Amino acid sequence: MSSQNDSETSSRTQLQDMIDGFKVTQLIYVVAKLGIADLLEVRPKTAEELAEAVGAHPRNLYRVLRALASLGIFSEGEDGRFQLTPLAETLRSDVPGSVRSWAGLQGEEWSWRPWGESPCNCRYLEPLSII
Repeated sequence: MSSQNDSETSSRTQLQDMIDGFKVTQLIYVVAKLGIADLLEVRPKTAEELAEAVGAHPRNLYRVLRALASLGIFSEGEDGRFQLTPLAETLRSDVPGSVRSWAGLQGEEWSWRPWGESPCNCRYLEPLSII
């Protein structure tokens, strides 16, 4: 019986992670647009240092970085400084295979809005342009 409950919990957690995926996209979009990974190339920095460099609100940027650190994108040291992880390295603009531009595109409203309108579009007999 425990195995079935574990499987149900795992399935629920997996689906919840998928449902929350849009939030992760938006968090990545923020740091991509601000160029945060490029600023961390040389050394770890605090959210305050990063916010000053990009003209952001320090506390809000800290929350974004903490959320991404919880996913393995960036890491926060005991001294409160954030540093690159292998995932964050791909957000640098100067590395081969960078996904910074892709993240910037996917977070733009024109990219995600059609997906948000999917329920309405499915009620009509016209073809969907996003699928």
